[in-house]
Amino acid sequence: MSRSRCASPNAVVGIAATHDGRLWLHDGRRFVRLGSAPSDHLVIDAPEQFEGHTFRFMYVDRQNRLWAGADGG
Repeated sequence: MSRSRCASPNAVVGIAATHDGRLWLHDGRRFVRLGSAPSDHLVIDAPEQFEGHTFRFMYVDRQNRLWAGADGG
């Protein structure tokens, strides 16, 4: 998928919460984990096959693993 079809950097296209209160966000280009402290912040570039996808669900399991499901797989 071309970058021109990616979500706006200001748009959140997926969101999930961990059991300890952190938030995972996906903006179409990267995954961001936000915690309660400014130092508890993590940014991971999405693999190319995830760029521009709106996730139908994002879920954090009991082992704090992030699961995401999009159209087409």
